[in-house]
Order: sequence, then structure tokens, then C-alpha cells
Amino acid sequence: ESSEKTVKFTFEGVTDTPLLVAGYDSLNYQKPDGSNIMNSNGKYILPGSSFKGAIRNNFTKISKLKGLNYIAEIAFGQEASSSDKKVGRLYFEDIEIENVLDSAIYNRIKIDQFTGGVRVGAILNQRPIKGSFKSEVYYKLTGNEDDDKKIIATMLYTLRDALSGDISFGSGHSIGRGKLKGNFIKLEMNNETAKLDLKGKNH
Repeated sequence: ESSEKTVKFTFEGVTDTPLLVAGYDSLNYQKPDGSNIMNSNGKYILPGSSFKGAIRNNFTKISKLKGLNYIAEIAFGQEASSSDKKVGRLYFEDIEIENVLDSAIYNRIKIDQFTGGVRVGAILNQRPIKGSFKSEVYYKLTGNEDDDKKIIATMLYTLRDALSGDISFGSGHSIGRGKLKGNFIKLEMNNETAKLDLKGKNH
């Protein structure tokens, strides 16, 4: 059954700027106020839910720009507030960060928006991370070839934007955090493979 077939997007790269998807704030005064979230294996991650949310937002913008508003709902399902729930067809996983650099502590202050002064006692120290990653996203085909092609193409555009630093992940986007830099995106579909080189000049 064609509707059960899946398309696999594989991508890899590095964090171009520090990444901070904060877990619970530490109550230990000797540790930073904010550190990146870890999985049960003790590895730093960019959670699949965080990645999916940012990707969905950009996917929706591109689909609207192309006059294809309806494909975002097919690909990602309906918003949580919708009464008539429809499950999406894109599947994301937590992205483990490898070769981690996590020794830098960043000290920040908070500005009072009314007086323009520094808030007393509002100094924060955070420990974002940098590293490399490799991950996959899966798309379950609908069987409608036209819709599937539109969704796959839009997803490639979106992943390219994400891996070119045009989408920020985690917190601190206002200070340039959370940008990714990709090496490639590999698309596997119907026993065929296509590779989009993000490092070469003629990608």
C-alpha cells in the first residue's frame, strides 16, 4: 500500500552558535541557572518537540508563500486547540549533540523595561552548548502523489533554512543563539537517494 511508504530525511551538521534548550533551573547555587536539557543517557539534546515546533512554524510560512496553505495540516496535523484532531505524517526524534563543548558560562543581566536600569539581583549565568549532530525525520506518504511532492519539496526548503542558520532553536534567539549549520540533507524515497550538499558552492 503506497500510503504506508515513508520518506527519510537525514541531515548532519554543527551548532553554528551556542544552543540552550533549558531544562529545570538548578537550585544549587554552585551550578548555572540554566543548562541544556539532557536525555536519560546523560547526553545533551535538542528535543524533537522543540525542533518540530520551529520547523512547523517555518514550513507553514513557506507553504503560505507558495499558496499551499493546506499542506501544513496534512504534514503536521491540526493544532492542539482544534476539536477535530488529525494526526500529522512527519515524525521527529530527539537530536543528540555530540562532541560537546559545555565549559563556557555566560553571565547575563536583566534590564527593567520601565526605567532602563539593571534589575537588582537579576544576574543570570547560563551554560549553553556547542557540538555536532546527525538526525532523521520521517514522512509517511499519503498516496496522493501531487500533495506528497509538495510536502517533500517544502520540507527540503525548511530543513535547508534550518541548516543555514535562518531558524533559531531553544532560547536566546534575540542574542543570536540556537543557529545550526548543516553539511548535507539526504532524501531517501522509493529506493532512490538524493543528496543536497550544503557546504559546496553549487549545492
